[in-house]
Amino acid sequence: MAVGEVATCVVEQCSAPTSLRMTWTENGETISLLTQELAPAQGPGEGTTDGTARTELTLTHSRLTDAANAAEYGAGWEDFLDGLALYAVDPATGRTGVPWAEIATTTLPSWRAAAV
Repeated sequence: MAVGEVATCVVEQCSAPTSLRMTWTENGETISLLTQELAPAQGPGEGTTDGTARTELTLTHSRLTDAANAAEYGAGWEDFLDGLALYAVDPATGRTGVPWAEIATTTLPSWRAAAV
């Protein structure tokens, strides 16, 4: 999402502290559905070196109009979640506001290839 663009969301369901489901639309697009679920991390490497528990976030963006739309959202969410992961490890290094032009040249091409 570019600077100045606004997403409109309506919360459909909130089951704190484990899940949130909302509609999502921006720039006059068809309304899509965004679901976020939190769960304890499973499998090898569970927990961290200091013994604290880890949480896994599953983000699902559905009801997208076509492959091109899905690729753009995929690239944007990948970048956002990468930044969130960096911030979770060290707030001083977390990214905020990466320009869409940078995402479009670095991340979007692989999402477009996968969305075909």
